[in-house]
Amino acid sequence: MDSPESTASWTWDCFAAESLPALWAEDPDNEELRFLIARLVFAPHHVAIKILFQRCAERRAALGIDFDFLRRLIFEWAHMMNRISFVRYARQYSESLTDAEFKSFSDNVDAWGIDRVSKFIRRELPPTVENWRDMDQWEHFSAVDDFRERFGNCFLEFGLIRAAHEWLPSLDQALNKQERKDWITFWRSALNYLLSQISGERHGYPDEDECWVLDGIAASLPFMDPEEQPEDLWHPILDLSRESKDWPEVFLSAFHRVGLNLDPIPESFMTLRAAMVEYVFTNPQDDSSLRWNIYDDVWQALIGIDGGTRRYWEPRHQRIVDQNCRFLERWMEVGARYGHHLMALSSWLGKEAADPIRLIGVVWLDRVIIRESDKSIYNQSYAENAVASLLSVTLQRDESHLRGNAVASAAFRRLLQWLVDLQNPVALELMRMLGNL
Repeated sequence: MDSPESTASWTWDCFAAESLPALWAEDPDNEELRFLIARLVFAPHHVAIKILFQRCAERRAALGIDFDFLRRLIFEWAHMMNRISFVRYARQYSESLTDAEFKSFSDNVDAWGIDRVSKFIRRELPPTVENWRDMDQWEHFSAVDDFRERFGNCFLEFGLIRAAHEWLPSLDQALNKQERKDWITFWRSALNYLLSQISGERHGYPDEDECWVLDGIAASLPFMDPEEQPEDLWHPILDLSRESKDWPEVFLSAFHRVGLNLDPIPESFMTLRAAMVEYVFTNPQDDSSLRWNIYDDVWQALIGIDGGTRRYWEPRHQRIVDQNCRFLERWMEVGARYGHHLMALSSWLGKEAADPIRLIGVVWLDRVIIRESDKSIYNQSYAENAVASLLSVTLQRDESHLRGNAVASAAFRRLLQWLVDLQNPVALELMRMLGNL
């Protein structure tokens, strides 16, 4: 069954979205082309909207202010589409709109569409603004809006906004300072919109649209200058309640994936990492000493050692590894109390990228597992296989350094004996190989 979310791109509206932008860019003043472009904003499929804005964005240098007018039109249409969707379903309720009110609404929508297309053709649309609510033409729809408010449904169709902005690249690809500023404003507004939809204490994993915004912000931050106030984008995410901890986890994991893939890695990425870690540890949530619960995976994402990020670490990340070494002393206050975190740390220490600090990591693990055994570790069994694998890697890659480091060697032996006592198969094999090491 056909729907706005259909991904099929062989429809008539997708063909028009592929073709018309090239013609329009060659003749931006052509009123017939401007009419057709404006009408495509009302295309029935989100994929057509995505194609339209992608192709226009590729030609935005030639289109100039017209591209901003096009963006303004999609915001206004997203508001109107939300009304239309609501009215379609509202007729199912006993207290729905009357037939007269429904006809009046339909007539007003038609008049609104004719007016906005005409204004686009004549370049009379206002520019986009940061507060998306201010781009809603609500004046002739008070009857419907009064009814919508009773159901808490009074904003816009976010799927259209996402489709029209999926082309957005990283900030370093902006054509000029104003475009760069516009992109930052978009992400800030998108985040504010999503957060405004969270009523009370939000539980649950962010949905696809929400993840897209979190990923977009994460991709923008490494390219932002201090005067662009990057904290306005990441503070609100880290400040979410404990129940919404999946949001900062998704964001922090994406932020590290972006940064670790950059070559060279911008200094701003290093600076922002340090600021985020400091912010988390110095600004606890409510009256608690910790921002998140001890068992939450967001603690791993905070320093980039979560399961979705570990594979991105490479030997060229020496400076970030050194930075992690400084973070880990503090992080261990939390990580050392939960076996799943110790598993993540052990797995990360086994990466080639962690070669310079692996022996230090072995000493840390010995301290929290063996020498501070009076402090309980929740689900300690989660860490056993990962620690065993780490000891195996340590022996393979660091044997000469291990023999020359009395502290690390003693820590290695204690951890190995701990695992042997637990009958860990990897540890038993290591002990067989090592004899009396």
